[in-house]
Amino acid sequence: MPIYRNLPIITVQDPKHTKKTARNQLHSGARLLVLGNNVILYRHLLTLAQSPHHALYMRDVVNVDKQDDGAAYRVFHSDVLA
Repeated sequence: MPIYRNLPIITVQDPKHTKKTARNQLHSGARLLVLGNNVILYRHLLTLAQSPHHALYMRDVVNVDKQDDGAAYRVFHSDVLA
């Protein structure tokens, strides 16, 4: 596996599909996604979705449509990851 600045480089052929898959992992039994040295928990997304002025919607977190490209985009938006 190639390494850059002590981090693995992962190539992806279908970024849209990869975002949906990663987002759906948060809704699995594990409800944990590791990004570098940080983790995203299901409850983090739920807290953001409950915030009145945030880009995530409750439908992005609760009773999700696992094929929703827009929800996957919103979960991995820089405002959410910041």
